[in-house]
Amino acid sequence: MVNVHLLVGMTGDSSSFIMQGIKALLQMSFRLDASPDSPRHLQIIDRIPTDIRTILNRFNLTPRSIIYTTCPRCSKLYDSNNYPDECNFYDVDGVNCGASLSRQSVAGLVSIRRPIRRFAYQHVGAWLGRFLSRADIETLVDNPTNTFELETSDGVCRNMWCADFLREFTWRDGKGAADIPTGEGRLIFGMGTDYFNPYGNREAKKKWSVGAMFLVCLNLPMHLRYQIENVCLVGIIPGPREPSMEEVNHFLRPLIDELLPMWEDGVWLSSTANYPTGKKVYASLGPLVVDVVAARQAAGFSSHSSHLFCSFCLLPKSLIDNFDKATWSKYPRTVEEHRVQAQRWKDAKSSEERIAITDEFGVRYSEFLRLYYWNPIKRTMLDPMHLWLNLAIKHFREIWGMDATIEAGEGTFDQPRQPLSDAEKISAQQTYDFGTKTALKNLKIHQVEFLALSHNIRTGGRAKNLLIADIQAQVSSSLIT
Repeated sequence: MVNVHLLVGMTGDSSSFIMQGIKALLQMSFRLDASPDSPRHLQIIDRIPTDIRTILNRFNLTPRSIIYTTCPRCSKLYDSNNYPDECNFYDVDGVNCGASLSRQSVAGLVSIRRPIRRFAYQHVGAWLGRFLSRADIETLVDNPTNTFELETSDGVCRNMWCADFLREFTWRDGKGAADIPTGEGRLIFGMGTDYFNPYGNREAKKKWSVGAMFLVCLNLPMHLRYQIENVCLVGIIPGPREPSMEEVNHFLRPLIDELLPMWEDGVWLSSTANYPTGKKVYASLGPLVVDVVAARQAAGFSSHSSHLFCSFCLLPKSLIDNFDKATWSKYPRTVEEHRVQAQRWKDAKSSEERIAITDEFGVRYSEFLRLYYWNPIKRTMLDPMHLWLNLAIKHFREIWGMDATIEAGEGTFDQPRQPLSDAEKISAQQTYDFGTKTALKNLKIHQVEFLALSHNIRTGGRAKNLLIADIQAQVSSSLIT
């Protein structure tokens, strides 16, 4: 049953149901025996568990996890063995959350207090002990020279270790990533987080969002790095909604509480596969590999739709179509300034002050900044899965106009997304010449594109409001009021 549950993926309830059925069948078969209630038969029946968790515990296969009670309104975490009836969190404006943390349920004749919302967190130190109990894995992560190879013979980079910050990585003693002292472990992890609907994405299903936080060991070669048995599922962020930009810090805090001492002092493992008398293991957080929304949320940047939309520079949204990379250096983000403004955000006395800091600098506080070696600008990466599943298609076909339905050329040709009648052209031009801002906004998208192209403004599938902003910038204030 353990193999079926862990390897085939049968649910816990289904596995327990089958075990109960096996026990019932044995009981019925024993009744056909001449001595149905013999001590031997009773002993066999008693030793068969009816819950898969019992077997997992016997084989020491259950991860060491911590179940927190979390506020359904603000997401603050509490010890599940000792938490108040109502949330005692105060926001920056001094407003108490006060949400109920539990509800009463009845089991038989007993009333039981149960948390409304819980957060499951896996102890990373305990997972490390299990991870390094496999001799083949420990040998690989302690000798990562081949894993750190930067490029292939044809000069094409195919490994995350091509990134400058990983090639230049040093531990606290100045040693490089691949320079691991004998008898010591030094692991670098990448982290990912993503949200999904556990009920499916069809319209008829319940709308619910649950988040997964996980770590992958970059010391492993690529063909082993992402296998499920080598990935540490750090935590499951409960639904029904995703945490806000600030609330996500509550869920990150237990992880940072573990990672910080692993960087500074290491963690002592009493026994590993190759070191039965124990060894010290250091760990560092490398890249945060997430989608655009999670990157802004977890790493402490302003939203991707805000004025300062980029996590690498301070290019304003009004220049979002600036593809001249050489000019981006005029809008630099630096980790020093990022940390200063993030601390200002954390120390702010009101939500208005925090909003002003975010609007001006594109920064919020993140728990990741407690890792003083971690650079959010260099170490926040967009995962390729979301890029190729949807973003690349949208950008190539809709925004950049690279589509089979569009006339081929040198990339200078542009056109409205649908042909205009003469009446639509006249109406658009009259609105431009004599209309108001409201009238301009009420034009159809292909009419706005027609006006933009008339003034040498690139369209390429850009949003209507951005095109109107560029058009208005060319119009005298006496004409558009």
